[in-house]
This record gives sequence, C-alpha cells and structure tokens, in this order.
Amino acid sequence: MLRKVNTALRVPRLARASSSSPSSKICAVPFRLQPNAAKEAMLPMSLMLSGNPINLMYGLALRFFGTGLEPMGREFGLGTSIELQSLAAAYWPVWRWDMMAEGPWSPAHGGEESPAWMTVREAYIPGNPFAPLSYLSFSIPPLEDDLPVYNPTKDLNQLRDMDIVPVDFTVDPFATIDKLKDVIKRQRNMGGMKIDPDKWRESLLAAYPIYFPIYIAEYVITGGDNKRSFQLIMDAHSEDTGKCRVSVPNPPEVWLKGAPPKNYFVNPAPFMPTMTLILGAAPAQPFQRSPAEVARINYDQWFSPAPESKDEIRHSPTLGVSRNAKVDWNNPRVQAWNSVEREENGEYIEEAFEVQKNFAAISNMAHASEQLGDGADLKDIDFRLTSWENGKTTTSSGPMSDMKASLEESLAKSTSELAKSKPQWLQEFEKAMIEKAQSQQDKKDN
Repeated sequence: MLRKVNTALRVPRLARASSSSPSSKICAVPFRLQPNAAKEAMLPMSLMLSGNPINLMYGLALRFFGTGLEPMGREFGLGTSIELQSLAAAYWPVWRWDMMAEGPWSPAHGGEESPAWMTVREAYIPGNPFAPLSYLSFSIPPLEDDLPVYNPTKDLNQLRDMDIVPVDFTVDPFATIDKLKDVIKRQRNMGGMKIDPDKWRESLLAAYPIYFPIYIAEYVITGGDNKRSFQLIMDAHSEDTGKCRVSVPNPPEVWLKGAPPKNYFVNPAPFMPTMTLILGAAPAQPFQRSPAEVARINYDQWFSPAPESKDEIRHSPTLGVSRNAKVDWNNPRVQAWNSVEREENGEYIEEAFEVQKNFAAISNMAHASEQLGDGADLKDIDFRLTSWENGKTTTSSGPMSDMKASLEESLAKSTSELAKSKPQWLQEFEKAMIEKAQSQQDKKDN
C-alpha cells in the first residue's frame, strides 16, 4: 500500500536503528546546525508553502531581509496560521559509491561494437527505502575526508534537548546496482548509444556508508479553507544555514496548474553528479544528446520517480532490494569514507582516466587511418585531437604520425603508472574472486 503524504516523513519505528553500530565502516557527519537555527531557516519556506498570498510575501521578506523582521510580523499577526507541529533530528543512512567499468557499445540503430569506459564518482544510493525521504539525494554536500567513525553513544547525544534518531541501513548498494542493470537491459538505449550490461566488467566498485544529519519539521496550516500539514527536511551538516538545503515537497497548488510535477520535491539534487564516459570510436553520426547526460537523468528518475497524485507516494525502487538482500558489512567493497582504501580508489580512478583517454584517442586515430586507405601518408595528414579534462575542452593538432607516436608513448607510461596505483584491497578482492570461480568450476568438473 502507498503511504499518505501527511504521514510520509515520520520516521517509522521499524526504520530506526538499534543503539549499537552495525559496522565500524560507517562514518557520521556531525550535527553542526542547532535546532533553533534550523527553525529560523525553515520558517520563511513554511510560510511560502501555505498557499496564502500574505504569508508568501511575509516569507519572502524574511528570506531576503532576515528573521529580524519576525517580531514585527508577529505584532501584526502575520504567519499565525502556520504552526510548527514537531521537529525531529535524524541520522539518514547514505551510500556514496565509486565505480569504473568497461565494455562494448554500438549505435542504437545498428553498427559495429566499439569499446567504452565509464567512471562514476561519489554517486548516491539511499541507505533506507523509506519514501519520500529516499527520493532526496545527499550526493551534493561536500564532506570532509576525515569524517569520524559513527559512535552511537556520542553521536546520538550531540543536541542538548533533542534526541537524534538513527535510521537503519537496509539497502544493499551492490544489490541495488544489480537491479539497475536489469533496468538498463530493458532499455538499452542511452541517447543513441546501445549497451548490454552483461558484456560490461566492473574494474572497481566501492561503496561508503555515511550517516548524514537532517531535521524533519512538520507544519500545520490552521487558518482558512486550506487546512493541511506538510513537512520540510533540512540538512544539518553546516553552521551556515545558506549551505544547508531545505527540501520542499510540491504543494497542492502545483497540481492545479495542469501537468503533474516531475519529482515529489521542488528542489531535487542529482543522484549521480559526476560521470565520465569515454568512447573508443567516434559515432558515425553525432549524438543528439550526450549518452552520459541521458544516463545521469535516467539514474535520477529511477531513484526518484515522479508522483502519480498529490495524495499518495510511490514506493522507492530500493524497497524490494531491502527485502531481498541484507547489507553485508564484511564485503571488502564496503569501505569507510575516511579510509585509506577510498583515497587509493580516487588515485586509481585518476590514473585509469589517463589510460582510457589515450587508448580511446589511439583507437579513434586507427579508425580514421582506415578510412584514408592503404596509400595514405600519415605524416602529411593533419590530425586534430580534442580532449576534455577538469571541465575544460582542449584541442591539439599535428601530423597524424607524430600524434600517434606521442599518444602511444603516453599510453605506455600511463599504463605503467596504473598498474602501480592499483589498490591493495582490489588486488586481494580480484584474487579471491578468481579462486572462488576456480573452486566452483572444479566442483562442476568433479
């Protein structure tokens, strides 16, 4: 059954974690925003969501000129129809994950397969399927590398007069990614690019469990005909309220405008902010839309589906995962955010990017030389190479033969560096997987 909106954000008892930590790999972001500061920051938004034009103007005034106007507003009776019913502090379970994968791709409308490489950095998977809270992405707030290990005795007592409710990790990130692969199998087309997940191989996949601090406030509209309740969610990772997002559900007025909203929340953040896709051969025809952009959009829409009505909320796609697969805290791919493994993963991904970029350039150059025929002199052909790094596009040109020699030299160097930077945990994990596969094969043979 679908949950009603007016009860959707109350943390259910079954979602609450026990008083002990299930794993020392969980890190916790401290509550740096105090409850009173959170109340002040959420007040303007609550007024603007009331549907009352006077409250809307008052809320805008508080937002732009500060809550110093509130005493004057109370004197004139402004905002009295909005009442803060409750405020709860919670630790919301967050998975951030890194991945490198490679496999073949082909044009969606037919054509030869070519190699491709995909890199994902710090994408987001909710640690609990409780909707619509699971529809919010927590991949955007920058987090310190040295986050402390979660300590329930200490972390749940940070706020003087308010308990902090920890919500349990029940969504396995790797089972979620496997389920996502099934979705890709059915769709296959990413902006004109066709891929088969069964043919792709993950060269690195790691997930980092984090407890992220949030406030959940419930407001009640008591005046006029528009009597209802609604909830706001506010990040609590910074003392600066300007850096703490207030997540706002779409008010009923949005539905009156015709087309239903695309997301339950007015201000959704991306679930996959950083993804790099490198193709080993240029498409015969330019893509109408970047496949990487299409993949990011589809990822967001799958995790945060559009509402079907203003009164009900759809289940999270991670609900089935939480029922069918438990989190394996002993899995070596589950790693602490503050760990050496995560630092090594980042370095390895950067080195791999150099290898993939150079290999793709050589592959594209080989394809171009094939089009020229056997009698072409590569020294007389000017070749232009465009690359994208750190958000900037750079272009270099020169004789094709010289460019090819330079790229091959760079590829050899970057490949050597990549082998040296491979994380120790990944080497051990791959060795264990090979031994497991060999053992299973031996059992079949016997």
